[in-house]
Amino acid sequence: MRTPNTQCEICGALLYRRPSTMQRHTHICCRGCRSALYKKYKCYSIKGLAQGRAWNKGMSKANGDDLSYGRPRSKETKDKIAKKLRGRILSESHRMALSESKMRFYDRIGRSIHYDRGWAFARWKKAIFKRDGFACQKCGSPQKLRAHHILSWKDYPELRFVFTNGITLCESCHFAIHKGKTRNNPL
Repeated sequence: MRTPNTQCEICGALLYRRPSTMQRHTHICCRGCRSALYKKYKCYSIKGLAQGRAWNKGMSKANGDDLSYGRPRSKETKDKIAKKLRGRILSESHRMALSESKMRFYDRIGRSIHYDRGWAFARWKKAIFKRDGFACQKCGSPQKLRAHHILSWKDYPELRFVFTNGITLCESCHFAIHKGKTRNNPL
């Protein structure tokens, strides 16, 4: 059994601590007295960080709090990591295989290539809301409105921004229409 080499500052209980722990921390206490030590020394922490209240509640780098995780890396280590992550040169056939693999994945989960809806969708949505008088066409609610595609966005790309392919629904009615439909089960 290890022989005690220090004692708790609060209750005086004999403790064993590693020499590295002794160098890192200025205040030593037992588990039972740790919360009392937090109250007594506001900047005390187990990991040696200036944390203050409890663990790190309410702390962020934006507020200027000192949050450093783990041992800081040296300049040489950072350079090695950057060199490794800079990217390898892939052959044209390899890039095409990766692209086809990604397309098969998107086809399997029921999505087409990512399409940014952007300003055209915003303009279409606003026109649908205006046409329907900013009210749900099923229940008449003016709250939490959604522009719903009658013929789906995925299956009919040529009708995405057609004025007659939209209807205004509230959030609950829109959810009811799509209930049970998932990417893997669009029916």
